[in-house]
Amino acid sequence: MEKDSLGHGVFTYYLLEALRHGDNDGDSYLTTGEIYRYVSTKVPEDTRGNQHPVKKGEEVEGEIVIGKVRGE
Repeated sequence: MEKDSLGHGVFTYYLLEALRHGDNDGDSYLTTGEIYRYVSTKVPEDTRGNQHPVKKGEEVEGEIVIGKVRGE
C-alpha cells in the first residue's frame, strides 16, 4: 500500500524505520527477528489490517544478524 504522507509504501517505510530503530533488546545487533517483529506490528496498524508482512523460510537455530547498530 502506498501512502503519500510516508514518502514510500507502508512496508518500505517501516522496514527503513526498523533498520534505524529496531534493536529491541539493546544488544547493538539488528536481527531478522527484530525487523520482522517491528514491521509485523507497525504495518497492519498503519494499514488498518489491510497489509500483513509474512516471514517465510526454513527454521534456523538462533537469529540471523543483519548489522550492528551505530552509537548515536
